[in-house]
Amino acid sequence: MNRRCWLGMATWVLVLGTAWAQQPENIGFAPMDKAGEPKAADKSSADKDKKPVATSADGTAKAAPPVLYSTPHSGAACCGDGNLFPAACCEAAQEPCGLPGRFWARAEYLNWWTRGQNYPTLITTSPAGTSFATAGLLGQPTTTVLFGGEQGHDERSGARFTVGAWLNECHTLGIEASSFDFETETNNFAVNSGSNPIIILPFFNPDGTQQRRGTFPGLQTGSDAISTTSRFYGSDIHLLYNLCCSCNFRVDGLIGYRNLNLNEDFRLLDIETNSQGTISELDAFSTRNRFNGGDVGLTAQFHNCKWTVDATAKVALGWNDREVNVGGATNINANGLTPVTRPGGFLALASNSGKRSDNDFTYIPELNVTLGYRVTENVRALVGYTFIYWPNVVRPGDQIDTTINRTQLPSLLSNGSLVGPARPAPQFRETDFWAHGFNLGLELRF
Repeated sequence: MNRRCWLGMATWVLVLGTAWAQQPENIGFAPMDKAGEPKAADKSSADKDKKPVATSADGTAKAAPPVLYSTPHSGAACCGDGNLFPAACCEAAQEPCGLPGRFWARAEYLNWWTRGQNYPTLITTSPAGTSFATAGLLGQPTTTVLFGGEQGHDERSGARFTVGAWLNECHTLGIEASSFDFETETNNFAVNSGSNPIIILPFFNPDGTQQRRGTFPGLQTGSDAISTTSRFYGSDIHLLYNLCCSCNFRVDGLIGYRNLNLNEDFRLLDIETNSQGTISELDAFSTRNRFNGGDVGLTAQFHNCKWTVDATAKVALGWNDREVNVGGATNINANGLTPVTRPGGFLALASNSGKRSDNDFTYIPELNVTLGYRVTENVRALVGYTFIYWPNVVRPGDQIDTTINRTQLPSLLSNGSLVGPARPAPQFRETDFWAHGFNLGLELRF
């Protein structure tokens, strides 16, 4: 187990241990004067203001409840008095901690950005008139990259729904559940020899020399189409426990469970036509990341008149199940012959096709900051910012190997028979993913 794993678990234990160790032995306090000093006993005034003592049914005197604060208030001075379990404040003030309402429901529109993914150079072109010897080759001054590099760094729209409830009258123990989802991000790229007579798919031989295939005026025509999809969603549920409460400020610890999912796909369809017929090759790469783990953190809320500020910092520790799927197919339609479909495309061949998976222990921090305005006693308008960092995920672009052993390419007569190095090689490269953006919503409390 690596050092990051041990550090994450130590943080978990430290936070929980600190909260448990700070339980007070009692919650009673002596009455205070206006200066905050203990008030001296005054027998004469005590006798003068003496009130009848409540008795039970058998005539014995009932014990008076302890005096917690000299003046009732909504949890004021809890932190200052060292009381980390402010149920006592609620008992003294006859008011719950924080904003009114025992139940709440929140709906938010999300406008976020996510980290794009890197692809090797897959499609190039050159201006008309470029010689066949250099057309589309990497490193040539006349070559332009049509698809490659970072892709998919776009805005995403989504929604997040949250519901919660306090489990006691003092609003010091509660539960909250949340779920978010984004629309599937889809990017399409297409090019054909009608608009770009030179379309090249560059690749490398196992010995490192550069090769290519594609369209060229007078030799072949065709087209290429690339489709990528990405979906990001998740949910969580937490117990909330109040650690500190004052008139306009509260801090709660949270502990619970979090689930995150990142599902992505890449597809390349290459079609080439010459005097002998047409060949169509499809390559498909898909990745799945599923995180399940425990969540721990702190959330704070400040409110002044109609304005509120909420801030939450938390980290999830758990297992990330990762999966890579690679597959391809080739359709050969030779003139005068029956079309044939064979397994394997161009980038997805027998040497790298199939399913590979593992699970990795990781951590996922998250930060939320929200500004609120109380439109009414029970409704808040919200605007906020969220940042999520997810390390060690697998993404399709990182799994593509552009070194090709052409002996295993499908043909009209066979599926291809590997001779020499098994390339493209199976990949299981990992990278980091992040998502951040703005949130706009409404909250109902009742």
